Amino acid sequence: VAPVRPPTRPVTPPMRPVRPPPPPPKPKQNEPAKLTLSRDDILAVINANQSKVQGCVGKAPELAGSLVSVAVVINRNGSVGSARVATAKARGTEAAPCLEAVVKGMAFPAFTSDPIRTTLPLKL
Repeated sequence: VAPVRPPTRPVTPPMRPVRPPPPPPKPKQNEPAKLTLSRDDILAVINANQSKVQGCVGKAPELAGSLVSVAVVINRNGSVGSARVATAKARGTEAAPCLEAVVKGMAFPAFTSDPIRTTLPLKL
């Protein structure tokens, strides 16, 4: 009689934890400020604040899925000096002051040229 062996199970390699991607490098303190901001610089800040923008949708659900433009002045130090909803259908809604406050709280990289007047596209 042959010895009884326990049933064999397929051998699976141990699971390794998935690591999140490393954070983007922080600017060095001695690094000079840029001359101006690129489109990519501005879009990176908008994308980083997208969850805050989405928080304003509950105040005006009819705007969900819309693209809302906000006219801004970005100061040299990267702060937002002014923000005003420029899209007519969003102006006058309860979401407008929320969006303006979110944009005023955004922090852009510092730059050395004159303040930037532009319009930010926000996807709600």
